[in-house]
Formats: sequence, C-alpha cells, structure tokens
Amino acid sequence: MIAMAGIFVRHPIFKFPLKWYVRSALVGGGLNFTVTFFNYEHFSTYIAKSIISGFVSSPFWFVLDGIVWGLLIGWIVTKMAGDGIDAVHGSEDVMKP
Repeated sequence: MIAMAGIFVRHPIFKFPLKWYVRSALVGGGLNFTVTFFNYEHFSTYIAKSIISGFVSSPFWFVLDGIVWGLLIGWIVTKMAGDGIDAVHGSEDVMKP
C-alpha cells in the first residue's frame, strides 16, 4: 500500500503537494491505526504479557511502529522507483502484447 501510494505527488482532493515522507508516514500510521483500533483487546493482552509492558501501556504505540516502517519502506521505494509518473514510467512497454 505504501509503495502504491507513491504515484500520488499531490493530494487527490485538496491538491497540496505530498512529499514521500508525509505520504509514507500517513499510510503506514493509518494502516496500523486501523488494525489497532479494531483489535484493541488483542493488542492490550499482547502488551500486558510482553517484555515491553513496563515501558508502554497503550496498544496505540503500534501506530508509531507503522509510521517508522512506512518511512523506511517509502524511502526505499522512492529511491528505487521514483515519485509520481517516474514510478510507472516504462510500464507501457510491459503492457504491450
């Protein structure tokens, strides 16, 4: 999802520019927020029984984990493929029969 969001260099509705680090952090954090929100009880149990229970008490720390991984994935994909149309440039050769 983070890599596929790399084609958007501007917000689709509000039209403000999206840098790779903003886009990647929002997608990674948003995905982990959704998973944590709908599985709050399971994540709470996991944290209570884990070794990190003395440091963190909220399952929503997984959102920070999603932001960090999103930034890493976004950086790698942007360096390898590029932003926007550069990410899909040349794909028309692959699509020809």
